[in-house]
Amino acid sequence: MSTAKPIVVYSLLGLNLACWIFLEITGGSQDHHNLRRLGAIAFFEINRGEYWRLLTAMFLHIGAAHLSVNCLSLLIMGGIVERIFGKVRFSIVYLCAGLGGSAFSYATIPPTPYVAAGASGAIFGCLGALGGFFLLRRKDLGELGRQNLNAVLILAGINFVFGFIIPGIDNWAHLGGFIIGGLVGIG
Repeated sequence: MSTAKPIVVYSLLGLNLACWIFLEITGGSQDHHNLRRLGAIAFFEINRGEYWRLLTAMFLHIGAAHLSVNCLSLLIMGGIVERIFGKVRFSIVYLCAGLGGSAFSYATIPPTPYVAAGASGAIFGCLGALGGFFLLRRKDLGELGRQNLNAVLILAGINFVFGFIIPGIDNWAHLGGFIIGGLVGIG
C-alpha cells in the first residue's frame, strides 16, 4: 500500500466543493431547477438523450450537509482505495462506480420533476472495490483480510439501512455504485 498523499481524492474534493459553490452562487444547491439546469439526474432530460447528466450529477450536491458527508466519506474511503489501487485504478473505480450509481438512480427514479445528485454512488463504489480487494486476498491476508472484508460489508449494510430510514437518500445509486465498484475492484 502506497504512503503517498491521495492526490486524486484531494482533486475530487476540490472539484466537488467548487461545483457546490457554483450551485450556491447561481441559485442554490437545494433548488431543483438550478440542479436540473446544471446537470443533475432528471428522468425526462436523460430520457431525451442527455446522458452526460450521469457524469455531471456525480459532482453536484444538494445542500451543505450532503456535500460534507460525501466529502468526508470520500476522504476516508477514497483515500484508502487510492493508496491500495493507485491513482489510475482508483480513478477508474471512482468513475465507473459513479456512472453505475447514476445509471441505477436514473433507472429507478419516477418520471416526475424529481432530481438526484451526489458522489455517493462513486463513494459506495470505493467501498465495493475494497470489499472485492479483501475478498480476493482473504487467504493471503489471513485473519486481517477476513476482518476487513467483514468491516466493509457491515459498513455498507449500515449505510444501506440508513438509506431506507432517512428520506431523500438514493439507495439505488448506493447499490449501483457498490456493485460496479466491487466488480471493477475485482477486475
